[in-house]
Amino acid sequence: AAAAAAPAAAAAPARPQPSAREAAVSHTGAAVVAVAPPAVKAAVQTKSQVTDRQIMEKMRRLEELLSAKEKAVQTKAAQAMAAQQVHMARGQIEVNGPLPPGFGDSFVAAVSEATGGDVTVLGAVPSTQAGLEDVVFQGSDSIVQAVQVQAANPNSKLATGRMHSFLVAKDDAEDEADASNAPAAPAVPAGIAPAGVAPTAAAPPAAAAPEIDSSEM
Repeated sequence: AAAAAAPAAAAAPARPQPSAREAAVSHTGAAVVAVAPPAVKAAVQTKSQVTDRQIMEKMRRLEELLSAKEKAVQTKAAQAMAAQQVHMARGQIEVNGPLPPGFGDSFVAAVSEATGGDVTVLGAVPSTQAGLEDVVFQGSDSIVQAVQVQAANPNSKLATGRMHSFLVAKDDAEDEADASNAPAAPAVPAGIAPAGVAPTAAAPPAAAAPEIDSSEM
């Protein structure tokens, strides 16, 4: 039996020698923690600082973007409220008829030129006075009042613009046209009375003074 055990022991492989780290672990019973060199520590800290700055910059940009969006929403809401608070009114003015096609567009353009505001033409109906029509329009209260005031003033910007023939009485417009188209009176030569005026007698020429003979003195 002893002889048989000897070959078996000889056939068993030899165990490798433990390394210094393994020997230290087996000796102390605790793992050995490797210590990084100082250069590696500095690189890790620098990378961490850069990452933190990038994160803070992204957060700042995100806050600015959210603030801008919030201001835009508030501005739109304020504009919508202001538009709702504008009081809309209807106005009516008398104009010379009949109204040609496209009068509504011309009226809107004339109001914009005269008042700087916008109106909407709702329609036109014959007036109680012959030859006139009532134009009904809609706009802000201030613009409607301005249109009605200017329509009643023949010297206003609205009445002297493209709405002149519709806002000025036809008799006045015809008189203005006749006065502008009337030929100028011809020039009358001196000494000739114009037609329809009696000629006046010309004054006699002054008498010449008598000549005196100096030899008789």
